[in-house]
Amino acid sequence: MALQFPASPTTGTTYTSNNQTWTWNGVGWSTGYNNSGFVRQAFSATAGQTTFYVVGGYLPGFLDVYQNGVKLVNGTDVVISSGTNIVLATGATVGDTIEAIGMASAAYLAYLPLAGGTVSGNISITSPNTLQINGKQAVNGPLFSVYLSANQTISNNTWTKVRLNTETLDTNSAFDNATNFRFLPTVEGYYQFNGLVMSNANTIAYSALYKNGVRIVNGMSIDFSGVGTSATNYQASAVSGIVYLNGSSDYVELWGLGTGGVTAFYGGTITAQNYGPCMLSGAMIRGA
Repeated sequence: MALQFPASPTTGTTYTSNNQTWTWNGVGWSTGYNNSGFVRQAFSATAGQTTFYVVGGYLPGFLDVYQNGVKLVNGTDVVISSGTNIVLATGATVGDTIEAIGMASAAYLAYLPLAGGTVSGNISITSPNTLQINGKQAVNGPLFSVYLSANQTISNNTWTKVRLNTETLDTNSAFDNATNFRFLPTVEGYYQFNGLVMSNANTIAYSALYKNGVRIVNGMSIDFSGVGTSATNYQASAVSGIVYLNGSSDYVELWGLGTGGVTAFYGGTITAQNYGPCMLSGAMIRGA
């Protein structure tokens, strides 16, 4: 059924046929939309019509034009440059359908590229997704802090793992404080560790970080003489280091060694007297 448009329309006059509404835009009849940055409009051509006005305009370089379903070549079949009009090289036949599909606003070209490009401003990541760089989690990695809640009997002059059985915090449930007393994160990256081994006697204590059962960072002994009411009965060793963990099988433990009369690692509450119990903390500081 042929469209029977009203004669002598004024701008804004509408015509509806087969549930589709056409609007006279001052140049020709058009149907479609131009909102939210995108444009899709169709025109029913008059005899010899070459110029078609896109209501709301378009973004040059981001508009395709079709005539009766056939895509026209910009610069050959049609000129698409003004941002408002599209101009056919050859006048249309009466009743031809000219359709314009593309973008109306450059604002919608601002996107996060799949590769390259620069992004400014804040990037918001919605849980449970994580921000990754080169396929590695970059931020908000695991964090923990644990300590020994009661004295742990040890053999003198023997490296022994500290049974850190009480958690202050463990964001990713990566520290085993019940069986192996080790930190085994599921996120690959570099981790900062800080540990303290406190002995129960006034002889030298040593501390170390062990990775996968191998000693990798040695601590420094601390003399508590003259500190606190019972300070002469305690010696300590502090250890700190940055360790790479693969996020699957690598783990870290705190070990200690006591000499002379040391028979136990000191345990208790975090606020005990002027010193604390054996403890270890760690946090991811950057991705791999």
